[in-house]
Amino acid sequence: DLPWERACDREDANAPQIAKLRLTLPADYPAGTVLKLPMPCACSEHTSRFTKIKAGTSVVIKWDLGICGLAAPPGADGAAAGGAEVAEATEAAPPPPAGLFKGAELAVAEPADATAPGPGEPQLNSELSSSELIRSERSSTGFKGVYKVSSGATPFGVQVYRKGISVILGRYATAEEAARVYAATPEGIADLAARDAPPPPPQPPQPPLPSNSELSSSELIRSERSSTGFKGVYKVSSGATPFGVQVYRKGISVILGRYATAEEAARVYAATPEGIADLAARDAPPPPPQPPQPPLPSNSELSS
Repeated sequence: DLPWERACDREDANAPQIAKLRLTLPADYPAGTVLKLPMPCACSEHTSRFTKIKAGTSVVIKWDLGICGLAAPPGADGAAAGGAEVAEATEAAPPPPAGLFKGAELAVAEPADATAPGPGEPQLNSELSSSELIRSERSSTGFKGVYKVSSGATPFGVQVYRKGISVILGRYATAEEAARVYAATPEGIADLAARDAPPPPPQPPQPPLPSNSELSSSELIRSERSSTGFKGVYKVSSGATPFGVQVYRKGISVILGRYATAEEAARVYAATPEGIADLAARDAPPPPPQPPQPPLPSNSELSS
């Protein structure tokens, strides 16, 4: 018999059949504890099962009043503490849906500081479809944020990183159950939105640079100052691709790969904007000669 009250501040006016109950849990229940509690409903025979997601002693549970009405809190004489409204227990409550039986696990826990989901917001983890679980080929469990801890009854853990700190969100019996917990976290919701976002529009095609394979030997930029004989080409090692191509852009060295021969590397350099500019400067016509300057008077012609 845990203390409870009607959490009217968490209820959605657009879904009046869904009541929210705020329960106070013992402080020694750690995050990840699986709880099965009797519900304070009219028949007193329904139970709820949920996992405590985070530390603290307050938890909010949703309850469908169409299944069973709520009894008043103990000692409240039909009214919730603090003046909150309580659904009256009546014998005319609608029958349970097909397949529901007394003692069925109906409620789903929410963190005490979460907001009630509105229209279009992500569903709770128990309602997510398999396609909404965040899969990962890099994880041994097949799900992002889920890892295997041991081989006991709850071998799968959920882990997220918040502000650089590892946060463990409990341990679960199956990897899919743990993946549902991860998918309901802010991290999982962001992952799902990023996964399902439309791809960015394609970039407009860039005008092609001249193919380096089409350049003649005369178009390669030679340099007497380079040990390889070509500007922008340097020898890296004696392996299969010993020649590298290097340019400087905005004061930063940019490496454009390694190649088998110096000439192959020189063709790559010649096709770069730097190589094209060098070739244009090399082949530009010489500037016109300056007109002759009038001669200065000879000092022998100077008068006293």
